[in-house]
Amino acid sequence: MRKILFFSLFFAASLHAGKGMIALTPLTRAVSPVERAILVFNGKEEIIVLSNDAQATQPTGAWEIMPFRSEPVVEYGDLSWIEFADSLLNQLIKEKCKTRTLEDILIRNNALLDNKIVKPSDVLKWKAHVGYSGFLKWLEKKLYDEYCVDEIPDEVKEAIYYYSSHGFRHWVVDVVDLDMEIATVAPLLYRFKTRRIYYPIRMSASSPGLKVIMLYIVSKKKIGTIEAPGYKVFGPFEIPARRLTSLYPDIVDFMGVQPDQPLYFMGLIYSGQNVKIPPRLPLSK
Repeated sequence: MRKILFFSLFFAASLHAGKGMIALTPLTRAVSPVERAILVFNGKEEIIVLSNDAQATQPTGAWEIMPFRSEPVVEYGDLSWIEFADSLLNQLIKEKCKTRTLEDILIRNNALLDNKIVKPSDVLKWKAHVGYSGFLKWLEKKLYDEYCVDEIPDEVKEAIYYYSSHGFRHWVVDVVDLDMEIATVAPLLYRFKTRRIYYPIRMSASSPGLKVIMLYIVSKKKIGTIEAPGYKVFGPFEIPARRLTSLYPDIVDFMGVQPDQPLYFMGLIYSGQNVKIPPRLPLSK
């Protein structure tokens, strides 16, 4: 069973779904070019099951950081859930006489079939009781004291600043071992309270270069769509809840519905050189 370490940051002052990457070796860069996630929202709580591809410029441990407004429960997910979501979306797209681009198909197959799988060794949960500056100083000191790392990538700092200044006090960090060969990080499941569907797209934007984000979203009600460069929306499709148990085994109980009751399933896919924050993303940024 995974060991989960809990930290709470107590300072004199008080403060206010993708991952930011910090390499734990000096002069090393870690990046995550592909993210794939299941988002299940019942109106009061959300579950994110997130797996990403990652690599580094040399062998290193790395922190993968996720911000939350409320404290999440964290446990292992299952890569087969994401594989099912992808297969279901492709089946529904085919039924609607639509196709993905060759780039999408090659990236999906490479990510799910060819990569080695790495499992996070630890999960750290932090609650910040200071503002951005205090939290950043604490983070920089921890990185230097424990790993001799004296620099956090500017893109990660900017994302941390955004979430810190918008009421996100809970931070979840999983620890993975990376090298120059791209690997798929085994999925983690985050369950947390929220009033709206959430995915930390700005954290995803902290990883530079070519990026692919594949979100498989399940909700009781239809959510909006977007029109922005690099984004494709498929659905929503009405699917009986019982048909989605391979996407998340407890989905019927979590959604509070009958097995034959329809839920809305949609795919949101982004591909581009750098993640652009669209003006009307139907998710919390």
